[in-house]
Amino acid sequence: MIETEFGNVNDFGEWVSSFWAMSSEIIFSITILMMTIGGFIFITSGGSENRAKVGKKIIFGAIFSVILVIFSAVFQKIIQKPSENMTKISEIPQAISRANQIFLNFLGGVSVIAIIFLGFNLIFSRGNEEKIATVKRGIFLAIFGISVAILGSSLIYVVKNFTDF
Repeated sequence: MIETEFGNVNDFGEWVSSFWAMSSEIIFSITILMMTIGGFIFITSGGSENRAKVGKKIIFGAIFSVILVIFSAVFQKIIQKPSENMTKISEIPQAISRANQIFLNFLGGVSVIAIIFLGFNLIFSRGNEEKIATVKRGIFLAIFGISVAILGSSLIYVVKNFTDF
């Protein structure tokens, strides 16, 4: 057991998890602050296109940072213990199932983030019919992605239960 600034850890993987947990809390706090500042600038733009653009950039930058933190969490989970307890060839289907589950969770998460992003685009479209049509198509595709993730997870569950994997 090694004592660090992030707590007591047994190995490097635990240290990375502790560091990531602390860092993500700081990043989420800064993101909330930046979204508030960007929203304030956008709301108080008073019709000024330049101020509205600055507010949008700040808001989308904050959203992008949250997306990066979420992706880093997925990546950290994948690399921390990629083959834990996998010592036999008979355990390969479990590893494949786990990888599929991670991918489907990732797909569902990206779809939810896309819907949120598209919602902001719909708000900022200001009645522009082309932008509204693009947003509607994007929302349809994001809902399709969520559907694929749910159906894929259900299929994996059914196959695992009926084939004794």
